[in-house]
Amino acid sequence: MATNVIKIIDSQDKVVSQTQVASGKSITVSAKEGQSYEFVSGATKRAPDEIKTTREGNNLKVEIKDGDATSTVVVEDYYTNGEGDLIGLAEDGHFYNFVPEEMGNDYMVTDLADGVSSFQALGSEGDSMSPWWLGLPLLALGAAGGGGGSGAANTLDTTAPDAPSVTMVTDDYDMQAALNSTMWGAYDDTGSWSFDSATEEWSVSSGTVSLIDNTIVTNANGEELIFSGTGGEAGAKISLYDGVVVDPDQPNGTLLGEATVASDGSWSVTIDDGKELADGEYSLVLTQTDIAGNVKEDGTIINVIIDKTIPIDPGNFQIKDSTHSRGYYDAVPGDDDTSTPTGDNYYFKNEFTLSDTLGTSMQGTESVYNEGDSICIELYNSTTDVTYRIIDSTLGIEASAIVDSDGKWSVDVYSETVYMQNTLTGEWEKADLADGEYIPKIAVVEPSGNVSGLIDGGGRFAIDTTAPEANSIESFARDNNDNIMLKGQINNYQKVGLATSDSESGNDIYDRDYDVLTGTEASKLYIYRSDDGGSYAPVGEVNVGQSVNSDWSWIDTDIADDGVYTYKVETLDVAGNSSVGEAFYAVVDADRDGNYDGATAGVAGTDGNEVFQTDVLNLGFQLDGGAGVDTLVLNPTSSTATTLTLDSNTVNFEIYNLGTTATLKIDDLASVQNAGSEYTDHALTIQGKTGSEVDLELDAAAWVDTGDNQVIDGVTYNVYHYDGADTSSNLWIQDGVSVI
Repeated sequence: MATNVIKIIDSQDKVVSQTQVASGKSITVSAKEGQSYEFVSGATKRAPDEIKTTREGNNLKVEIKDGDATSTVVVEDYYTNGEGDLIGLAEDGHFYNFVPEEMGNDYMVTDLADGVSSFQALGSEGDSMSPWWLGLPLLALGAAGGGGGSGAANTLDTTAPDAPSVTMVTDDYDMQAALNSTMWGAYDDTGSWSFDSATEEWSVSSGTVSLIDNTIVTNANGEELIFSGTGGEAGAKISLYDGVVVDPDQPNGTLLGEATVASDGSWSVTIDDGKELADGEYSLVLTQTDIAGNVKEDGTIINVIIDKTIPIDPGNFQIKDSTHSRGYYDAVPGDDDTSTPTGDNYYFKNEFTLSDTLGTSMQGTESVYNEGDSICIELYNSTTDVTYRIIDSTLGIEASAIVDSDGKWSVDVYSETVYMQNTLTGEWEKADLADGEYIPKIAVVEPSGNVSGLIDGGGRFAIDTTAPEANSIESFARDNNDNIMLKGQINNYQKVGLATSDSESGNDIYDRDYDVLTGTEASKLYIYRSDDGGSYAPVGEVNVGQSVNSDWSWIDTDIADDGVYTYKVETLDVAGNSSVGEAFYAVVDADRDGNYDGATAGVAGTDGNEVFQTDVLNLGFQLDGGAGVDTLVLNPTSSTATTLTLDSNTVNFEIYNLGTTATLKIDDLASVQNAGSEYTDHALTIQGKTGSEVDLELDAAAWVDTGDNQVIDGVTYNVYHYDGADTSSNLWIQDGVSVI
């Protein structure tokens, strides 16, 4: 069934309005003085062959037969407002009056009595008139609405206008304003798209609206979605359909809205109330119908994705250490685990990666799997009460990351992506994450403009940029396989078990004061060794977390020759911060033959608090402690008493540590005195275990026990004074060490 049209024409032959009436439907138009009424069949695009007219009071009812259905037009107040002509376009391209098919003036439309009907046919120049028509001339009209003069016969307009030239689509709907949301700044998702007819490509011309594969993505689904264009035919009708239109009178889709082209060719059409589009993908079609009823079979197609569904909770994201390097010198072999979990918690130094894959529940109506969604992340430091934002400036918007076609996103958190709000200016400026415990929050902003709102992202973590206290090797011993066992104690060690209690447990972030080594397997010591006093290389590591106390040890099985082996210890906390302790020099008699067969070049320390330990005597080369407070540990492997004589081979040491069977013989006191010592009021501090001895036979009469005691680090020393006024020659010898 076709859609018929009635056009109202003024006294100047201009169309002032046109109205469609579908088959089986009825419409009402108002009569005015000086108007004519043209009827157009939707099937033929010209006048119907016959109409039925009926007077109903002062109204004229016109019926147009269309197959088994009838279209009805009621001309209200026809008989009181001018009794205008009923006209139509004939096959010859001329306009004529409708005239009665029955004889007699009573059947003229203007002479119908109330309740009387008559059938009217379109007149023509070649008709043979019955006698009663003599004196009733046929009326040949100008082209109705076509601009011809009154009484002039014009040719039929059969040329369809071009499809509408769309120049812009505007999204005038701000989802966040409608929801009164204040999630991520003053977010406004309104804007417009412009069309380039040369490339047939859409682009964003203003605002924060989005495109995906030349498809408009929006959450405006009604009158806030405005389609505009130029270059239309004045008076033509622009129609917006949902679906492909083959015949505008039988559209394969739903008519969403219409507009009339202005005199300058511009037009703008919106979606009518009650015809809002549901979420989904659409090919919207715009057609242009001129005043003669002509329209192209195809129209202008605009691909649109409508999505008004607010995304739901995105869930917990993944946190991973992104530094990848922890060794003080070189990357430690085997240290390829770059994440540091403690239950659901993590420590980081300030550089890490956040990532996730959005689930299908987040997909919405986009044709691609979340592609183009913006991820916005805030990190709240609950320790300092400061909020940071993660912003990737390369994205052009204040977003942290963009979701790819697989639904995945990832962002590296470091100084270039972290922003903190300036409390004075309100501007967001680059900053480093301060130490403390963090609660992450995440929002998803869809290309359509929908925003999830800030949601707890899970995965609590802490930032820790403070290096732990350094640890050093304190001594070595030989095992039954002639290996070297290095020993020491962890400073500030606190064992933290994997209990389930809320405080100091493996499920909560540990106390910041005890993060040096927290009792987790992630806390390590790395051992480095130098065989030539130069470059260091990693040789081993110690997991200290499961130790029952602060003691630790590590066995070096790669000692084959006599020599001086230098070690350093790197202490790693759970965040990846590290510090390196003082050097430890092991002077080794590898084959335990009592003779030193290694290199005889002198070995000297570089800083204070260094330890030299030897298991051989009479080395034959110089051990120089260097500046500061340095220690020489005498630890002979022989079970018999062994004597070490202080001579030019051992200089610049402040503390001697004697083994149980060792005897220290002072031969040249001046050689060991050090101007850099922190003990400026005496020459040496001598420690020893039970059984060790200090031999003062060099000049026994000159040494006197003053009876005074000194306490250093909880150790009590007896003070021995050498004859003379210079007290810097005093020896402080640990109480309990034999003096002979």
